[in-house]
Formats: sequence, C-alpha cells, structure tokens
Amino acid sequence: MNILLKENKKAASLNPYFALVSIVFVVFIAIAVSFFEGQVKEDVLDSIDQEFVETNQRLKEIVTTTLSEYKSDLRFLYSTPPISGLPRAHFNNGIDPYDGTSYQQWKERLETIFIGYMENNLAVEQVRVIAVTAEGNELIRVQRVGASVEASADYSLQSKSGEPYFLPSTLLEPKQVYMSPLSLNREFGEIEFPFKPMIRFSIPIYSENGKRFAFLIMNVNASTLLNNLKETVFDTSQLIISGSDGDFIIHPLESYQFSRDLNPSVNWQAVYTENIKYNGIYLIKSKANTEEQFYVRSEKLYTRSGNKYGFVNFNLLAPKEYVDNLINEKRLITYSLLFAVIVFTSILLITFYRNAIRSQLLAETRQEASAIVDGSIDAIIALNLKGHLTSLNHTAERLLLISSKAAVGKSSKEVEFLSNLPIDEYVKKIQSSRAQIKDECSFVQGEYIAHYAISVSPVFSEHSNLSGLALIIRDISKEKQAEIKVKRLNSELEAKVRKRTHALAEAKDEAIKHSEVKSAFISNVSHELRTSLNGVIGTLNILKREALTDKSRKLVDMMELSASSLNLLINDILDLSKIEAGKLDLNIQLINPLLLIESVVSSCAVRAFDKGVDVYLDTTELTCDKLEVDPLRLTQIINNLISNAIKFTEKGFIKIKVSSEHVANNEYKLRVSVQDTGIGIDPLSQKRLFGAFQQASSAITEKFGGTGLGISNL
Repeated sequence: MNILLKENKKAASLNPYFALVSIVFVVFIAIAVSFFEGQVKEDVLDSIDQEFVETNQRLKEIVTTTLSEYKSDLRFLYSTPPISGLPRAHFNNGIDPYDGTSYQQWKERLETIFIGYMENNLAVEQVRVIAVTAEGNELIRVQRVGASVEASADYSLQSKSGEPYFLPSTLLEPKQVYMSPLSLNREFGEIEFPFKPMIRFSIPIYSENGKRFAFLIMNVNASTLLNNLKETVFDTSQLIISGSDGDFIIHPLESYQFSRDLNPSVNWQAVYTENIKYNGIYLIKSKANTEEQFYVRSEKLYTRSGNKYGFVNFNLLAPKEYVDNLINEKRLITYSLLFAVIVFTSILLITFYRNAIRSQLLAETRQEASAIVDGSIDAIIALNLKGHLTSLNHTAERLLLISSKAAVGKSSKEVEFLSNLPIDEYVKKIQSSRAQIKDECSFVQGEYIAHYAISVSPVFSEHSNLSGLALIIRDISKEKQAEIKVKRLNSELEAKVRKRTHALAEAKDEAIKHSEVKSAFISNVSHELRTSLNGVIGTLNILKREALTDKSRKLVDMMELSASSLNLLINDILDLSKIEAGKLDLNIQLINPLLLIESVVSSCAVRAFDKGVDVYLDTTELTCDKLEVDPLRLTQIINNLISNAIKFTEKGFIKIKVSSEHVANNEYKLRVSVQDTGIGIDPLSQKRLFGAFQQASSAITEKFGGTGLGISNL
C-alpha cells in the first residue's frame, strides 16, 4: 500500500512533462499521416511506370531482333547465284553468257532455294521475284499451299503494280531493303480469312550494268511476332499496338484489331479521350464508357528508317481500378507500419514514464535496504578487490569488535577475525568465476567451538563491472551440534541397514536357485514339445501330398497354420528361458549384411505376396559390405519385425530400409527400419508393447493371434 501511494505521488509530479511529450507525439503523427498520404499514390504510379518502361524495352528488343533476322534472311536469299544469273540470262536472249545456263534453269534453281528456305522458316508465307515494269508481273512465286510449299505455275502469276509496296520497291537503291507497314494479307484484292497479318521485305535486283531488272520480296506472317509481344506483357497490364495514324494493330478488344484494313474509322482518337503522349504515364478514358479509365505509358518504335510515319506505338495500359487497389494495399501497409511505430513509441513513452517514477523510488528503496541490512542478524561486510573494508552492518561491528567508521578503509588483514579468513583467495575466485562462494570456518573460544557459515557474493557497479565482494557471516554453532547428533543416529541406522541387506542377499540367492530350476524346466519342456510338434508338422506335410477333398485340405491348412504358430511360440519361450538363465550365447561372424538381409526379405516376401501385399527393399544407404554380427540373432530380429508387419497389413506395401552409419575407423552402426500400411498402433498403447505377453489390445489378439513375446525379446 505504501509503495502504491508513493508511486501515485511521483506520477502526479511527472504528469505535466508526460502531457507535453504526448502533445509533441500527436503532432508528429499528424505530420507523418499527411506526408504518407501524398507519397503513397506517387510511389505506386512510379512503380507501375518503371514496370512499363522495362516492358516496353523488352517489346522493342523483340521487334528489332525479329525484323533484323528477316532482313538478314532476305539478304541471304539475294546473295544466292540465281539472283545474279536471272538478269544476265534475261538481258542476253535467255542464256547466261558466263556459263550458258538458260533463264529457265536459273528460275528453277531459285524456286528450289526458296522452297528449301520456306520449309525451314514457317513464318514466311511467300517469296517472289517481281519485274520492274509497268505491269509489275511476278516472275517467280513460291508460296505455302496447305502444309506444303510449292512454286506457282507461270499461268497463275499475277500483276502487282497496283500494290502499295510496288512503287517503293522499284525505287530502292542497290542492296537497300524496304519493309512495308504491317497489313492483312490480300489475295486478288480481297482480305484473306483467317486473317494473316503480313510484313513484306523487298530488295532490288540489278543487272551487272546497273540496270533495274526486278525486286525480291518476302511475305512474313507476323502472327508469331504479335503473340510473342502479347506474352511479354504481365497479366495485370494490357497491350495496344497502334500505327502512325492511330490505327490499332493489337487491342484487347478483338473487334478493334487491324483497324487499318477492317475498320479505318476505328483509331486511337475515336476510342479514347486523350491523344498519345510520350512523356511518362498519363490517364485516359474510354469514350464508349467514361467509367472505364486506364493509366497508360506509350513508347514509339521506328520500323522504317527515313520515314517519319514509319513507326508503331507500344501502349501499355493498367486499369485505374487495379492501380487504386494497389494504392489502397500500399496505404494499408504504410499505415500498419505507422501504427506499429505508434504502438512501439507509446510503449517506450510508458516505459520511460514508469522508469522515471521507479528511479525516484530507487533512492528511497536503497535507504530502506540499508536499514534492512543494518538490522540483519547476519554479519554483512563489504570489501573492494584489494581486500579493504568499504562498509559493514551493526552485527558485523559486534562480530569484529570494531566500529563502522574505524573499519572503513582498513585492510582485512588488520582485523583479527578477518585475518583468519582466505580473503585473497576469495577475491581471485570471484574475479575468475563471478559466482557465489560458500565456505565455513571454526574458532576455538575456551572450551566452546564457534562455527560460522560464510557466503561470498560478487558486487557489481551500475555498468555491470565487478567492483568488490560482500561477506555474509552467520553463526551456525547450534546447527553444527545438531548435525553431530544426526550423524551419530545415521551411523546406528546404517548398521541396521547392513544387517537387513545381508538377509535380503540370502533371500535373493534362494530366488535365483528357484529361477534356475524354472528355466531348466521351461527349456526341457520346450524341447520335448518341439520334438512332438515336429512329428505333427511332418505328418501334415505328408498328408498334404495326398488327394484330399476341398474341406479336408482346408482343415489340413488350418492345422498347419496352428502348428506353425505353436512352433514360433515354443521358439520364443525357449529364447526367453535362455535369456533368464544367462545362457543365450552370441555366435559372432564376419558376414555380408546385404546378402543376409536380402535372403531374409526374400523368404518373408512369399507370405506377403500370398496376401497381395507388396514388399520393397531399399539398400541404397548401405555402404559397408562386411559386418561382425551374430547372423542367427540378426535374422531373428529382422524376421520378427517383417512378420509383425505382414501379420497386421491386409493391403498396401511393406518397405524395409537398410542403412549404415560410419561411427569410427572400422565401426559401423547398422539401422533396419520396417514401414507398413497396416492397422498401426495407438500412441497410448505403444509403451505396453515392450513388456512380455503384452499387445496393443485384446481385440488385436483375438483377430491376429500371438502372445507379445516377439517385441519384448528384441
């Protein structure tokens, strides 16, 4: 009660300071909330913008790499000999003056090259040679027809002078490559269905005299490229690829795709409220549904150099609803952390507040402790590490026959009582172990012997540094006298115990004799029973060879099963009698553990297979090939474990895992574990299994039989 009153008084004196700190803390929280609220949205948008920048970079790399590869393939086809042979033969009456090859031969060779190339490049739909004439007739056309690649006959070749790519291709300089805008493929002026987005690459063919002859053009199906671009974008984003006129090439809405060819009125300006911007992330709305809003970042990629309209826009969209959810999640995390900081700071403030109260109480407590020490019936003496006295209580003054003022500063060797104690040894032990020391000492005072118990404790400073030691000395003379009386009584009691122990030893010898007689009887009876039982088993084996009815054979099988169970029971009883008599000898031999265990498992597996249970043996971790062991007893142990598993497993499997662990130079620990899918054992019943004649429950005994000797003998 007094302590509570004191704490309340101290708390009242500290309340103004605590209120001031609380006000400052609340102001800090308000500023932090205002700052975080403005920062959360900016951080989320910056994160999405950075993600869009990286994705756009990957999209650009995919497009640039793919286009570069197809241009390289076009130049490869251009470098083949028939490309230069065709104009030579054409301008020389159909015969190549270099080697006499005809125009038709060069044409057939070139068709063969085109076919071979297209068979290995599935995205290429057509490879053609088109003459630079007013009609723009096709000279060679190799195209895909179903799953095959074929060269078109001369009568099916078409005039291409009206195609958008014809004029730009006829104006190309030597080795200059032209790439057409992406458009849907047309056959005889009609858009082919299913839609094939097509990019065309062309390169001019000149004669050796620099005369324009034709151009080589390759039609590439861009479906694979567009699919790769779609797969590059995260599931949380949408990709819109638009052309330089705002037309859509790829759009989340299928009806907007390839709008240049299918619906020219559908473009960016017609669908969205904001024009395309290239200076970071911006917000757009759908004109069809104003509630549908997106954050967008657009990047421009030039696909045709020298053409200011030869570019496409990669527009990455994130739904505003998704962004708002991210902002809310980040706000929740931020405020959770802020709440944790508030809680932690509140705990610190409360702890500081309580410590301030306790610090003021500490001085008063020290004064009270000093009063308690002075009133103690034990002599309490404080010394520094040099053995000089620093303080002592009233009881110590009476014991040392010196006042506290006179004793402080004196060496322990100058005080008669302390000079008889090993103070230097106490100091060394305290410095090394910093643990309490217990000791006793005795002094002869005339005919009276005084006994004292000494407790030496380390004294630490505020910084946990050892500063001295405290001796607590108690007069235990009365306790010593009582101890002497107890020892005398103990001596008399020990004599009586020795006499009783001798009698018990004689009784034990008598019990051992009776046990030996019992063991001999069990051993003899077991041998006699087994001799008779062997006759029964042999007779049953002979009887099984006779022609029996189904009922008789069933009875014989039951008799054989009972006889086998009885034989196992007799063997267990015989082993138990040997163990009790101390006559169970081990026959240690050097064996191959793998061969022994495989033999045991093979013999047991037959019974398991008869029940429809699979048996697995895992010896992958068995690293030793020689062991000194009693093979008979090891076989018996493993056989008992597997037999129990077979007995209690109706379906499933039994897995035997054998491993060895290297212990020392030539020592190994053999570990055999048996796992089955049987009925299992209740954890509460497992402890009972290692007692003789114990099983998990009586129901198991009735169903599966057995006596419980197997595990108790392991």
